[in-house]
Amino acid sequence: MVRPFFSAMSGRFLVVLSTLVLAIGLVRPAHAGPDIQRVMSPGGIEAWLIEDNSLPIIAMGFNFDAGYSFDPKGKEGLASLSATLLTRGAGEFDEQKFQERLNNRSIILSFDVYSDNLYGSLKTLSPRRDEAFEFLRLALSEPRFEAEALQRAKEQHLSSLQRSQGNGQWVAQRFLSRMLYGDHGYAGERLGTAEGIAAVTKDDMVGYTQRLMTRDTLLVTVVGDITADELADRLDQVFGDLPASRTGPVAVENTVPDRSQVVVIEREVPQTTVSIGQQGIDRADPDWFAASIANYILGGGGFQSRLMKAARVERGLTYGVYSGLRPADAFDVMLMSGSTNHEDAGEFLDVIREEWRVLAEEGPTDDEVERAKGYLIGSFAKRLLSTEGIASVLLAIRESDLGIDYLDQRTSLIEAVSADDVRRVAAELLNPDGLLVSVVGMPEGIEADRTVPLGSDILDALAEEPFGGS
Repeated sequence: MVRPFFSAMSGRFLVVLSTLVLAIGLVRPAHAGPDIQRVMSPGGIEAWLIEDNSLPIIAMGFNFDAGYSFDPKGKEGLASLSATLLTRGAGEFDEQKFQERLNNRSIILSFDVYSDNLYGSLKTLSPRRDEAFEFLRLALSEPRFEAEALQRAKEQHLSSLQRSQGNGQWVAQRFLSRMLYGDHGYAGERLGTAEGIAAVTKDDMVGYTQRLMTRDTLLVTVVGDITADELADRLDQVFGDLPASRTGPVAVENTVPDRSQVVVIEREVPQTTVSIGQQGIDRADPDWFAASIANYILGGGGFQSRLMKAARVERGLTYGVYSGLRPADAFDVMLMSGSTNHEDAGEFLDVIREEWRVLAEEGPTDDEVERAKGYLIGSFAKRLLSTEGIASVLLAIRESDLGIDYLDQRTSLIEAVSADDVRRVAAELLNPDGLLVSVVGMPEGIEADRTVPLGSDILDALAEEPFGGS
């Protein structure tokens, strides 16, 4: 699953890169996307490139199938710690020297992990590209994983984990993940567990990079001041030393439990948080856009959505309630989240269930479908107004294997969806009798299948939940 990988970019850099994007010919005829070149290195590494030399900037994004869901039992946190340590010393440079050289040369290099993938990004002025690509190569192939840097990273991750446990939204999501995914790695936390973080060693991280950061799962996208011929050679320079093939478990497609269940976790928090999940739809499914339109109408369209109108505008139960489709390698899910006053929690959940049911049984109106299609077509252009947006879109296209001409086809695919298509898919997708519900707070008016009493240790309660997954 693609995630923003330029989050560490400075405001100044964003302005420059945004200007670059506007300069590289994105203002093209309707339905036409940017020119994308498929670049193959002599060593067989492929990248997608949008080339432009109007400004001296190069931005690269890439990922591996090396997400936290592959963390071994007892080593939860391995992927996240490894990602952190990749930029804290490599080759001949210790942490301080490595960071100083990046900062002094205005090179931005970062890594992060999500459930399926390890993501990396590199941004540099093109006159600095020799050094920038060499620092990236060192980070990938010669990380030092020094003991002091590892200990500091462990303390930082543990501190973040402890802070998260006091957040109602975090607790609700952890319990919902357990209900959706059972014992699968998706049910884990990106940062890991306290025990797992403490157990991770340098040898574990070396093994992680050698097993999972491999060329066979590598996806690369590049935007900026570099030619296809040069990029082909740079790909081998940067990634050529990595192992050829991945070893270890791979993602296997699963489905979430088809049953209704409500768990209430009593916590003294300002508001009750409600998180809901059910089976979703694969990104490559031909009905993806019909499902996206149905989701927009239900809860994805902000103030245009039925959930927002029913829960906030008409009843004043919440400030916000949202739904979304989340496709991934192992599970495709549909999620919803919102908060309300404790005393309104029962009515809030009833309203959500009713809107879910009505849309499934009666479908949307023709007008709702047309407005949703207009939004999906028009809003997409905003994702192409910055370099990071383009790179994220390109990675998403590559991850879902949608084809290099997808940007040229997308608008036509949405326009071809009919109201009857959306009604059919809404009836198939939405499962009001199979919602998994996690509620955190002191809610009133909710009948729970299980209640975690106030004062319980959240992590112990989470570990003891008898959720089976599938």
